[in-house]
Amino acid sequence: RRLDREMDKFYQKDVKRLRKIVRQLGQLYRMVAPVLDVLETAVSYKHWSPDSQMYTSDIRSNTQRFLEESLALRENSRMMLEQYRQYCESKTRQFLTGVYGMNFQDPVTGDPSMPELMWKYGYLYFWLLLLSITTLIFFLYRKQKWI
Repeated sequence: RRLDREMDKFYQKDVKRLRKIVRQLGQLYRMVAPVLDVLETAVSYKHWSPDSQMYTSDIRSNTQRFLEESLALRENSRMMLEQYRQYCESKTRQFLTGVYGMNFQDPVTGDPSMPELMWKYGYLYFWLLLLSITTLIFFLYRKQKWI
């Protein structure tokens, strides 16, 4: 259980770090994008020497490449966050699919695979028992200080 907690902390730290990276990349783009406009104007300035114009043009192209790369990194980081979110959501869906997607009756013979389903309120009893066992385990684990 401690390993699970440590792994959860590890993942949560990564998610927080990734969100921070996305935010910082956005801020960086907003700070550098106006510089590109200034460089565009500076490149077209005719009174500079050819060497100065070439140097300014190089800076402009490097800045343009930097902005494109920062946008790509930001998009990749966002996709990683989205994939993690979808992974977390799929756990719940898998559980629900596992319960409600079960074959409650044998398709050939029609016999119930879960006899309690034939009882009146059998499915309710099943869920109450499951909830009781889960609660009991939770409190036992808590008493042992495992959680």
